[in-house]
Amino acid sequence: MKGDTKLLLQGITAQSGTIIGAGFLGIPYAMNKAGFFTGLAYIIGIGMIMLLVNLYYAEIILRTNKIHQHPGYAEKYLGKKGKRISFIALLVGAYAMFLAYLLAEGQSLSTLFFGNTSHVLEFGTLFFILMSYLSIRGMKAFKKYELFGSLMVIMITALLVYQYYPQISVEKLSKFNPDFLALPFGIVLFSFLGIDGIPGVRMILSRNERLMKKSIIISSIIPILVYTAFSLVVDSSFTNIPQIATLALGKIFIVLGILSMFTAYFSTSLTLKDSFQIDHGHHPVLAWFFAICLPFIIFLLVVNYGFLQFVDILSIGGVVLGGIYGIMTLIMVHKAKKYGDRKPEFTIMNNWAISASIALIFLAGIIWTIIQVLR
Repeated sequence: MKGDTKLLLQGITAQSGTIIGAGFLGIPYAMNKAGFFTGLAYIIGIGMIMLLVNLYYAEIILRTNKIHQHPGYAEKYLGKKGKRISFIALLVGAYAMFLAYLLAEGQSLSTLFFGNTSHVLEFGTLFFILMSYLSIRGMKAFKKYELFGSLMVIMITALLVYQYYPQISVEKLSKFNPDFLALPFGIVLFSFLGIDGIPGVRMILSRNERLMKKSIIISSIIPILVYTAFSLVVDSSFTNIPQIATLALGKIFIVLGILSMFTAYFSTSLTLKDSFQIDHGHHPVLAWFFAICLPFIIFLLVVNYGFLQFVDILSIGGVVLGGIYGIMTLIMVHKAKKYGDRKPEFTIMNNWAISASIALIFLAGIIWTIIQVLR
């Protein structure tokens, strides 16, 4: 039993650490613009949809003998075109994630040490060097650091709630602005992206895959609770909320943002590197360059020319990766139930009506968000 509990905890921390990243730092800003209860509806609705999508994807993984990343499963069940679409979505979404993490870490560390954001380039570069080193060490390093990062995020969020709980006022949260109704969609969807961490959970739970369902459910619910608590306190206690919310909260909460992005960045870098190497057959060094170094080059361009804002990056990454991955997973699970080559440890009931309804939500969100960003 102790062994099961330890493995389950490792699976939960791996997946929740993958989900909780830079995205949730932008949620209070979006909720402040659109209205808290509008944002809360997004958090709960998208959170539950992604919980279901994560379970579907876990079933696909368990119905397949060989472990892949999403493009590999797309090739198996949707063909080469499916693989290409999945990989393009992964590339756009992952690069958006890396760019958001590097910008947010650079601004957070600069504010932490100097009280301003003048040293984004230097601190973003230092963060990139650290994560590059860890990515070379691979999954062994990930297992060592993921638990610390995930637990610290939850602990400091609890501290934030405790400190500002007396200031929470529902009256401050009652506003509604239809002009920003679409703003939270891409940001919240980005904040729940962790689907590519699920193959890693299977690796962690190797020979104990029966624990995957419980691990996925718990690790998908934790972000809903964390995001709601964090946004509730921030939106009810502060008025001028920056795009990276923790920059307005003081040093200890800036540390919260730094830690929350640590494991998510690491997990995503491993996912992309594995996809280049395993699913596309690239040499490990070339895979490392495309997965780790190329996003840093884009970061340098964005810092120098400033043509994208933090929330725009979150929105684009969220709708491209989350929307396309979500729709493809809904299709793949039907195929895997018919053509999978392994008996899964659990199955999730689904039908085409449920899948079509969720797909329409993703499509509407994609269109809505693109219009919002291009305004």
